[in-house]
Amino acid sequence: MINKVQPGDKRIHSFKVTQDHYPSFQGKIVHKVCSTFVLAREIEWSTRLFVIDMLEESEEGIGTMLKIDHISPAFKGEKVNIESILD
Repeated sequence: MINKVQPGDKRIHSFKVTQDHYPSFQGKIVHKVCSTFVLAREIEWSTRLFVIDMLEESEEGIGTMLKIDHISPAFKGEKVNIESILD
């Protein structure tokens, strides 16, 4: 592992909400906002940006926990910015 990151370092990942991001179960859309599942996936990617910077070619990483605080709904067409900060 290469130690290229320091506490306080940030990684920012953004995405635009599309209809594919709506939560649905058994083919039925629950509501027309970004789903928690999609938020978790995109948060996972934003934190993985740290891992990518740290891994050597033969290594791989694994996550251990996500905590999601919903601040407000994200509607179709809106940009969601995810900021990850290394503690």
